[in-house]
Amino acid sequence: MIAGCGPRTPAPSIEPEAPDPCLIVDAEAARLDTFTVVLQDTVNPAHAPIPTNDSERLLFSQFSETLVRLDCRAELRPGLASQWTRDDARRQWVFTLRDSQNGSSSSAAARISSTWLARPEVLHALGIESAGPGNEGRLVVTLRHPPDSQPLLFADPALAVSLAD
Repeated sequence: MIAGCGPRTPAPSIEPEAPDPCLIVDAEAARLDTFTVVLQDTVNPAHAPIPTNDSERLLFSQFSETLVRLDCRAELRPGLASQWTRDDARRQWVFTLRDSQNGSSSSAAARISSTWLARPEVLHALGIESAGPGNEGRLVVTLRHPPDSQPLLFADPALAVSLAD
């Protein structure tokens, strides 16, 4: 399916002003110079980006992100994507990417899709049929079957990518 074809239905998204109750330090606080965390489990970098324990989950999340994330209350929050829409059949999702650290959202969309395509077993397991850059730096993802009303599967750590060079 070509990006931009068919009617689009806006998907529910979080208001930018909605405070995240799960943040340790809120956005208004001064930036911390040092933050110490004690990990209880062994961390194996070879497992990245898919964590096998809580310590890996915490550490890996500092170096990679998913399109959306679930906060400590299991509420959907923006991640690499600032907003998303789906077509009426709910098989195709279009993610508007926030500005990436290494350039434009167009290059971020290309990098995300190429990283995902290198993990065909993950895409198959999650029911992702295709993924690629769309118009204006958007990422277009087509699923084999329609998901629930929110794109929760895109918070899966197996889809995490690092946009930092």
